[in-house]
Amino acid sequence: MGKFKYNQERIFRHIVSFRQNSSIRHLGGRPFRHPLIASGICPLFVAFVLTLPTDKTLYLYFLMKRIIITGATSGIGRETALQYISDGWTVGVTGRRAELLKRLEVLAPGRVYTKVMDICREDAADRLRELIGEMGGMDVYLHCAGIGFRNPSLDAKTELDTARTNTEGFIRMVTAAFDHLKRQGTGGHIAVISSIAGTKGLGAAPAYSATKRFQNTYIDALDQLSRAQRLGITFTDIRPGFVDTDLLKQGHYPMLMNPADVARRIFHAVGSRKRVAVIDGRYRLLVAIWRLIPRLLWERMPVGIDRKKGAKTQP
Repeated sequence: MGKFKYNQERIFRHIVSFRQNSSIRHLGGRPFRHPLIASGICPLFVAFVLTLPTDKTLYLYFLMKRIIITGATSGIGRETALQYISDGWTVGVTGRRAELLKRLEVLAPGRVYTKVMDICREDAADRLRELIGEMGGMDVYLHCAGIGFRNPSLDAKTELDTARTNTEGFIRMVTAAFDHLKRQGTGGHIAVISSIAGTKGLGAAPAYSATKRFQNTYIDALDQLSRAQRLGITFTDIRPGFVDTDLLKQGHYPMLMNPADVARRIFHAVGSRKRVAVIDGRYRLLVAIWRLIPRLLWERMPVGIDRKKGAKTQP
């Protein structure tokens, strides 16, 4: 009986995962290319499986698509939320500005849930758990909240604010999501928006590049932990290049990407459970080149830095 239930569980996973390539999408699963599907017998196959006696909770779980996105009031977070809303997901969105969250809620009443929170506050994890309860659970957690500034003048407050949000706030939310999925006991997926800035230390943005490297390493550690404890929790580390958002309004940046285009790529990366996704192809090439540069040479490259001695930059 145990083996029957296990095989049945795999069948349900494959059915909903098939959405990857035929407008049906699982909560982040891999595409299913079964010969029965390819030969056009999909309706009969699904009908057969659904007639099998099964636990109702198990059945509902595999058909549910529930994602929570932090930092969804603007930029990449908002555009990604719109992607999931349009695909029919139940979406929880969080941010500090209630009026912007309401604009998302009205797009799909009853399917979009909102929660005002600041990830730097100690009550943020509790508010995440409240939102999970209101949604009836969570299958995917997407961490978009974060800040970043150019700061070659090394203003201490800017550095500390960046570290507080991108490390303390990041840990608070990601560990809360990990804990929920662990207790839920049905796997799940955690995705985070880091940056290509974590590839090398950037003198123009010391705290930002350092905190993004921290996020890369932290997700590596949690992935190892999940595998060691056989939790079934999977991870996606999304590393975009320069995106045309409010964070980059000051200064000139090459190869700026449109937030909506980036959101579509994020949607695909999470849906295919890609472990690391550098967005886009131009930045994949750039990152590959950066990694080949020796440290002694990199430290002498003024990447984004005004070479004038004592030059000050508004962060």
